[in-house]
Amino acid sequence: MLLGITRRTVLEIADEMGIAAHVGDLPVGDLYRAQELFITSTAGGVMPVANLDANLVSGGKIGALTQEIRERYWELHSDPKLSFAVDYGAKV
Repeated sequence: MLLGITRRTVLEIADEMGIAAHVGDLPVGDLYRAQELFITSTAGGVMPVANLDANLVSGGKIGALTQEIRERYWELHSDPKLSFAVDYGAKV
């Protein structure tokens, strides 16, 4: 697991929401008992896991908490305090 900006941002969002989150090893059995699962990446942001070894997670749909974190993550992308446009110059 990389110590990236997306991962850090999701941990900060969880903190803002009052959700206890920590980084560490997780027994695989916890994954199978989870009500919701998601992964993060630079390009995809917060991506729900709907299927784990042919077992549906959250009924095969995005869970409410995952959806809320995902929406907040993408809202931050348009926050002028946290982002800026890049001028790539004239198109060729």
